[in-house]
Amino acid sequence: MKNLFLCSVVLLNCAMAIGQDAPNGPGMMGVWSRPDKQGLITSKTQPLWATIAEGVLTEVHFPFADRAQTKDTQILIRIGQRILEERKHFTHVVTRYPGTLAYHVTSVNQELQIRIEKDFVPDPQQPSLWVSYRISMAQPYPIKIFLLHNPAADNTAGGDAIFVRSRQAGDRELLAFQSDRRGDEPPTLARRATQSLVLAGPTEGGTVGFEGVNGPYEQLLRFGMLNQTFTSAKNGNVAGALILSGNSREVSFHFSLNFSLNEPSIDPIPFLAKASSKFSMLPQEEILRRLLTLNRQSWESYLSQLNPLGQRMEPHVLMLKGLEDKFNPGALIAGLAKPSLPERLELIEYDYETARLRKADINGGYHRVWPRDLAHMGIALLAAGDTVTPINVARFLQRTQKADGSFWQNTWVDGQPSWLGYQMDQTGLAISLVSKLVELGIARYSDFRPMVLKAADSLLTRGPITDQERWEENGGLSPNSIAAACQGLLDASWLEQGIDQSRSQAYGMLCEKYKTLIFDWTYIDNGPLGRGYFERLHVGHPQDRSHSTVIQIRNNPVGGNTFLESEIVDGGFLHWIFTGLLSPLDPRLNSAIATLDRVAGPIATNGRGYLRYNHDGYGQGHLGRPWPLLAGERALAAIARGEDPTPFARMLFGAADARTGIICEQIDGASVCPLGWSHAEALIVARSMAENRSFYMPRRILGIK
Repeated sequence: MKNLFLCSVVLLNCAMAIGQDAPNGPGMMGVWSRPDKQGLITSKTQPLWATIAEGVLTEVHFPFADRAQTKDTQILIRIGQRILEERKHFTHVVTRYPGTLAYHVTSVNQELQIRIEKDFVPDPQQPSLWVSYRISMAQPYPIKIFLLHNPAADNTAGGDAIFVRSRQAGDRELLAFQSDRRGDEPPTLARRATQSLVLAGPTEGGTVGFEGVNGPYEQLLRFGMLNQTFTSAKNGNVAGALILSGNSREVSFHFSLNFSLNEPSIDPIPFLAKASSKFSMLPQEEILRRLLTLNRQSWESYLSQLNPLGQRMEPHVLMLKGLEDKFNPGALIAGLAKPSLPERLELIEYDYETARLRKADINGGYHRVWPRDLAHMGIALLAAGDTVTPINVARFLQRTQKADGSFWQNTWVDGQPSWLGYQMDQTGLAISLVSKLVELGIARYSDFRPMVLKAADSLLTRGPITDQERWEENGGLSPNSIAAACQGLLDASWLEQGIDQSRSQAYGMLCEKYKTLIFDWTYIDNGPLGRGYFERLHVGHPQDRSHSTVIQIRNNPVGGNTFLESEIVDGGFLHWIFTGLLSPLDPRLNSAIATLDRVAGPIATNGRGYLRYNHDGYGQGHLGRPWPLLAGERALAAIARGEDPTPFARMLFGAADARTGIICEQIDGASVCPLGWSHAEALIVARSMAENRSFYMPRRILGIK
């Protein structure tokens, strides 16, 4: 065996292939990790992103923010005949290191008095993640530790290869990459991402296999030991494990997860054999100190350029900036997670072929770019004093604009379309972002005028009906979508003043028309929910005033999914208020807000929360839950109306985890965390409360120069 490890890597591969391949592939259908992440890990510079859930390392992304490369990495501990699973048999406390997107995790098993201290720190100088473990026990149990690693190379949970090998320094590593290469991959996937997990120090061995068949996890749960060992597993849903032992009260070890990008024709194993953290031979405490220092220095160069509010709101700024792709400036994804289904927390990859070819599939999750979310995030970073990223956001929108002037429902970070639906609101929001940049003197209108004119002309000819409102479930006349379109038209009208007066007038006149007709189209004078309120969506003919059309809610709620359109209320109409499109004191808004508060604004733990709409079934168990960002919109409306925003802002800011600052999509349920839009709303509300005026509202309306 010693001679085997001394042979060349090429010969080693040959040896691995002879009689040591795991049989019975490709394994079970792939499953992704749960979406409610406790940590978003990335450096300021390197194209590597990672997440934490249930106290363990979950999806790691490289070299783009939209491309996952792993499912999870965790330890199992054998004590006698018992197997303790890190994520299930321990409670976890996750804390972010200030000034960074690096984390410390404390995991405790009270029964056996075992405590695990972990650090998850990215390397700002290379695409590598360093993870350390320090296990403390009340008694010196003889334990065996299994470090399990589950690749999901190039955004698929199948079609991978994994190898276990020894390194000359005595370390062991797991090498993995997507082995199912057919030459039909899209250009962005032509170069293969490869990964190397290097466990520092002496180990007892390792094995690989197929998930659900003969992988290390299955063997340990079935037999309490590894009764079969293999050195390679290819073309399937694979996993691997490295083994080490301890018989004292303290056991420490660390590993690095390293990535590279290679041409398809290059054998990745010799290349990866060179890769590991340059700090791997130093003591764990020294590695942690050096890496944290580098991370703080890197992020400080960005944070120091923000205004005082942005610096004070550091967690929210970092979460937003951390969602930006490193190779595509301005491409901020919605979140680093795949949303769970109502019936289960972890999303199953039902269609491997669609995922392999990166087609318009459900498995892309939230790590794509939604122009709607992106515009909000750009405006939020402006509120924090970032004057560079919002311009890059506008440039990304400029690059990805459709020929008809609208924008794709969402795209990958390179601009390739993913979902193809039409949403009128995001077209208007793109214009408003440019208008805000010009108004603040940060950008020249001439740089973005072609984009603005195409978008405004699109709204001029295609509105007021949207194929999808902002929740992407139904089409029709949406108060929110029409408000966003009207805002964009009014901003385009202002931008065109003194340049093309006829265009300016056309855009402004259509917005004024919408201001009047929105009440005819979507305001219910007397309906099932009382007198004077906006319905979520008018799906009948624009001239139909009965409001009796039946809407089928796409995310089936408990108790049925069909309701009259006049029975469904949401807060989308608040956009008319906090942008200044309508007078905040219009008496018709009083009853509309009162109905919203009563029907879709349940009291939550930290204040008044808001559902997307009453009867919503989007969430675990088909139960809609309050969204923090919607409480933020209600706070902005309160500011515009001269009311106290505190009850609503308290819910938004109270939803942030006290140790990490993360805000989720929803509260009281497993939803995507962090959600970029939630953090954007936090920054915008904070700026608006500090100035006592909605930051969404154009300064020209307020008479501010």
